[in-house]
Amino acid sequence: METFILIVGSKRGRSRRSHRSRRACVSGFSLIEITLALGIIAFGFVTVFGLLPTGLNTFRRAMDISIGGQIAQELLNDAQQTDFDKLVGSGTSGSTGSAGGSAAGGAGSPVYHYYDEQGNEITDKTKSVYQGVLWVRSSPAIPGATDTSQSAAIIAQVAHLPGFLTVAVKGGVWDDPRVSITTCTAMVARQAQ
Repeated sequence: METFILIVGSKRGRSRRSHRSRRACVSGFSLIEITLALGIIAFGFVTVFGLLPTGLNTFRRAMDISIGGQIAQELLNDAQQTDFDKLVGSGTSGSTGSAGGSAAGGAGSPVYHYYDEQGNEITDKTKSVYQGVLWVRSSPAIPGATDTSQSAAIIAQVAHLPGFLTVAVKGGVWDDPRVSITTCTAMVARQAQ
C-alpha cells in the first residue's frame, strides 16, 4: 500500500501573499495626512477670502479717481470754451453764487451735472452715480500780479454719491469726508479783443 501526501499550500506562497497585501496598505495616504492637507488648504482660502474686500474697495476707489478725473477734465474743458463774461457772470446780480463763486453758465447757484457709472452725462438725477459742479472765482489772488480782474480760477469737483448724500460746502467748495471727491483747478483769462 502506497501512501500519498498531498501538500495544499506552502509557507513560501503564503508569505508572498501577505507581503503583497502589506505593501498595498503602505503605498496610500493615511487619513491623518489627508486631514492635515485639507486644513492647510482651508487656512489658505480663508486668508485669500479675507483679502478680497480690501482689494475690491481699493479697486472701487481707483475707479472713482479715474472716472472723477475724466469728468472734472470735461467740466474744465467746457468752462475754458465758455465766454469769459458768461463764465464769471459779469453784469448780473448775485454772481458770487452760493459758495463764494459762480457756476459755469453764469451767475447764481451752482449748476450740477449728473453722470452714470461710466462717466457719461445724464439728465436723470435719480440714476446718477457721480455728481459734478464747477466753481468760478473771479479776480483770484495771483502772486506777483497787480491786476487780476481779467482772470478767473475755476474749480471742478466730482463726487461719488452713494445713496444721494448731500455734500457739505466749506470754504466755497465741497468738503465732506464721507464722500469721495475729485478736485481739479485751472485758470482762465479774458482774451484780448
